[in-house]
Amino acid sequence: MALGTQIHVTLNGKPYTATVGAGGNWSVLVQPIDLKAMVIDTNLTVNVSLQDAVGNPASGTGILSVISNGIPTLTLDSIFGDGLLNAADALLTQTITGHSTFAAGATVNVNVGNLALSTTVKADGTWSILVPPSALAGLLDGSFTATANLTNAAGHSATVSAPVSIGINVPTITLNTFFATDHYLNGVESTTAQVISGTSTHAAGLQIKVTVGNASLTATINSDGTWSVPITPSALTGLLDGSAKIGVSVTDSVGNTTAVNTDFTVKTHALPLLGVDVLGNVGNLLLLPVNGLTISGSSLNVLPNTTVKVVLLGHTLEGIVDNTGHWSVKFYGSFLSGLNLLTTTVAVSVTDEAGNYKGISVGLLSGSGIQLMAASSDIQTASLMMDNSGNDSNSDTAHAVSAKSAVALASSEPIDSPLTTTVTEGAYSIGGVTLNLADGGVMSGETLTGSSGSDLFTVNSLNFNHIDGGLGIDTLLLGGSHQALDLTQLGLSIEHIEIIDLGMNGTNSITLGLHDALTLTDKPQDDLLIKGALGGQVTLSNTPEGVWNSVGQRSIDGQTFDVYHNSSLESSNTLGDVLIQQGLQVHLV
Repeated sequence: MALGTQIHVTLNGKPYTATVGAGGNWSVLVQPIDLKAMVIDTNLTVNVSLQDAVGNPASGTGILSVISNGIPTLTLDSIFGDGLLNAADALLTQTITGHSTFAAGATVNVNVGNLALSTTVKADGTWSILVPPSALAGLLDGSFTATANLTNAAGHSATVSAPVSIGINVPTITLNTFFATDHYLNGVESTTAQVISGTSTHAAGLQIKVTVGNASLTATINSDGTWSVPITPSALTGLLDGSAKIGVSVTDSVGNTTAVNTDFTVKTHALPLLGVDVLGNVGNLLLLPVNGLTISGSSLNVLPNTTVKVVLLGHTLEGIVDNTGHWSVKFYGSFLSGLNLLTTTVAVSVTDEAGNYKGISVGLLSGSGIQLMAASSDIQTASLMMDNSGNDSNSDTAHAVSAKSAVALASSEPIDSPLTTTVTEGAYSIGGVTLNLADGGVMSGETLTGSSGSDLFTVNSLNFNHIDGGLGIDTLLLGGSHQALDLTQLGLSIEHIEIIDLGMNGTNSITLGLHDALTLTDKPQDDLLIKGALGGQVTLSNTPEGVWNSVGQRSIDGQTFDVYHNSSLESSNTLGDVLIQQGLQVHLV
C-alpha cells in the first residue's frame, strides 16, 4: 500500500483511523476512557479495512482478549462435602468444588493428602473435580490440610486451604479371653473386679465402648492398639444365669464403626450343692479293708459326669455325678482299720462347669442333706430354710474358684477333733462369764477385764454387760449349748479378743461383720481365729460395700483354717481377715 493510505479500525463499536507508514506498518491509539468501556474478561473483534488509490478494497479481523488486572479470589468448598472421607465414602465418586473471580479459564491445582488433581475455572467462576474410587483408594489415613491454587492470565495468583480427615481403613477389634479364659462367669468372678481387654488396628487414641448386661463402660485405646476396660462387681452380680453378651464397639473420627459381640455364660445363682448320705450298716468293721466302705450322696446344679472328690482319712477317690445328681465311691485298704465311725469325717467337694466350688465336711453317721439357697442376685446371700420340725437351719453358701484353677483339698487327714480350749481346774461356771487369768486367777461376773497375759473368758450366758480381754492373746469360749453370739448387735460389749471358741458341743454359733473383725482384737493387724467342734456355725455378714470370700488356707497348731477376706479391702490388705477352722459351717449372708 502507498505510504499515507488511510486505514479504518473498529473496536468495541468505536471507529479509529490510522495511516500506513514506512514499511507498511500502522497503529491506532486507544484512549483510557475507551478501554474502561470494554467488558472485562471477554474477547472483542477488531475490524480493519482500507482502499488503495484506484479503489481496491481490503479488510481483516482479529480477536482482542480483554483481561482484568484485578487480583483473583479462590474458595474451596468442604472437601468431600463434610471434610471427612470414610470407608463408605471411598467406594463412591467424590466431587471437590470451589469458586473464583478474575480467573475464568485459569487452571486450579488441588492437593489432598498424597493426591494431586487439577481442573479449569468456568466462565461463571465455578470449578469442580471428580475423584473416582480408584483414586480415593490411594489416599492415606489421617488429618490433612487440602490446598488449591491458580494463576490467572494477568499473572496474579490465589491460594486457599481447608481441613480434611481421611479414614478409609476401618478399625478392627479383637477381644481377648475373659472370665478366667473360659467364657463362664462364676460366683467369685462376679464379686471381684474383672477386666475385658483386647487389641485393635487403625484405632489408637479412640474411645472404645464395652457393654455387659445393662452396664456401659468406656476406655481409650493405647498407642499400640491394646485396650482394657475394668468391670466392677456391681455390673456383674445383677446378671441372670444363662447366656449373656459382651459388646465392644469403636467409632473413629470419620464415622467408621466396628462392633464385636461375644457370648458368655453366667452361673452365679444356681450354685453347686452337695449332700452326703448317712452311713448305713457297715457290717464287721474288721472286714472293712477287704469289703470296702461305700460313701454316697447327691448333688444339685451340677452337670452329669462331673467329678466329685471324696477325702477319707487322707485318701482321695473321685465319684461321677449321674443323670439324677447322685454319686458314690468305695474305699478299700488297710487304712480303713483306723476308722472311727463316731469321730471320723469325710470331706466332699465339687467344681461345676463354671468353676463354682462347693465343699462340705460331715460326720459319717450324721450325713448332710442338700439345703437349697434362696434365689438372690448376690452370690453370697443365703436364707434361713425351715425344716419339717419347724426349726430354722442356715443354708450353706457355696464358694467359687476359677474354672481353670485346680480344686485344692487338704492332703492332711480331715479334722477328727477340733482344737480344744483348756480350762484350769479351779474354774467354775454358774451363769454370767468366768475369767481364767493367765496367772491362774479366776473371776466371774457380768463385766470382766482381762490381764496383760493370755486370758480365757468362758461365756456361760449371753446376759453379760462387757468383756475386755486386755492385752495378750485372749480367748472367748462359748461354754453353753445352742448359744448364738451376734457381734453385729453387741457393739463394743466385747473387746480385745483374738480367739473365738464355739465350744465342744457343735451347737453354738457366731455372727460378725468386717467392722467386728477389724475392732475385736487388740490391733487390726492381729489375726482373728474362730474354732470349735464340728457343727459349730459361723455367719459372716456381707454389705453393699463388700462380700466375704474364702481366699486361702493357713495351718495353725496342726489344724487347717480357711482364710476369709472381705472384698471391700484391697487383696493385699489382710487386716480384716478372719481365720475359720475347717469343719465349722460357714454362712455368708
